[in-house]
Amino acid sequence: MVNRIAGYVDNSMKLSPGEYIVTGSWIKSKLLSGHEQTINQYRNEMLISSWKITSVINFTTNNGSKIGLKLSSESKEASFEIGDIVVDTELNIEFFNVRMSDEYNGRSLVGQIENTNADAVIYTSLSGLILAAVSESDVGSLQSNIIIRSQNGLFKVEVFGENITVNGENPLEIRVDTNPNILLNELLNTMNPLRAFIVGVSKEYNSIDKGKKQPLSEPAVYLKAGSIRIMLSPNNEGQLSLFDTPPSLPYLLLYKVLATAETGDVHSVVQMMSSNLINARKHMYNLLSMVRPYYKKGTIEVSLAGYKKLKLNERTFHTIKDAIKQISTREVEIVGKIYAIDTIRRWFKIIDIETDIDWKIIYSKQFEDQFDLSSIENTTISVNTSTYTTLDAKKGIAEYINHRIKGAE
Repeated sequence: MVNRIAGYVDNSMKLSPGEYIVTGSWIKSKLLSGHEQTINQYRNEMLISSWKITSVINFTTNNGSKIGLKLSSESKEASFEIGDIVVDTELNIEFFNVRMSDEYNGRSLVGQIENTNADAVIYTSLSGLILAAVSESDVGSLQSNIIIRSQNGLFKVEVFGENITVNGENPLEIRVDTNPNILLNELLNTMNPLRAFIVGVSKEYNSIDKGKKQPLSEPAVYLKAGSIRIMLSPNNEGQLSLFDTPPSLPYLLLYKVLATAETGDVHSVVQMMSSNLINARKHMYNLLSMVRPYYKKGTIEVSLAGYKKLKLNERTFHTIKDAIKQISTREVEIVGKIYAIDTIRRWFKIIDIETDIDWKIIYSKQFEDQFDLSSIENTTISVNTSTYTTLDAKKGIAEYINHRIKGAE
């Protein structure tokens, strides 16, 4: 792809408001001088900003040379995080949910999709493993099994659905079969924990105080005639400024966890929930309560356009139940430098220098005066936290306990 670029951001350095240098893993491309280029920035599979490439820089590191992009944005509040995807505005991009049959320990995998005209960036997102497919023409749908050719070799990848945005036009449908009948109590015992999961995850991702009511977290509901069919979608009227988390994320997480539980994959359920949620156990109990009335009857279905229809059954129930038994909290010491911080929603991000896990640390209001930006910049700190995140996760979320300064540059 001449004069086109796309890739995964693995480091960023702020030069001034609205001006960054980013390094990362890039698709094979050739950048020609004298051509103004613009790239789009995606986070959590959502377009959040556009940047102009002002120069290309070659860095020499202990692991070899790296290409860096010097970027500028008209928005002085725009910023980068590790894991962001950047794509030339002239390229088409589609996101797909995938599984990898081969182990790959890096943060991302960049390569060519065999027998197509598309390149691919595979990375871990909030709701699982995602493939970003980019091409100069329409990417189209991908078959269930594909091969990625990268500089690290060939990798088999299973594609099991396009990443869909849940909204009023594409809702998540919960269907309860009324043949012969369903007790009202059973219906309520499903709907209450369903709402609790969506609202709880929404508030947790956006760090909304428990006592505050936010329309953002409340699902909109539509009913259809026939069997009990409940159409759920985010209530976007409450979208808050500066919040880059897609409102549809709790719905996608709900579907993907239930789909994984339907296959009996206990480990993946544990990893998906514990790597993303501070209150992972509580949210898993909500899922268990939702499934419990139907796990022997199989009378509840969950469907979303672009994905297979789920029929919650006994295996779904027992997978979630077994996952709850395996999930446990632990204390972990994380050492590294803070590379991103949000003092409004009270979290910061840090990559552990020993495990290379990318951590998001949540702290409570009582500790908000602990994180003065001038005192922690370019400083190595040791943070004691509590987490449900598993040892083999690439990304994790933890609750702050305390910290100490290790040193400064």
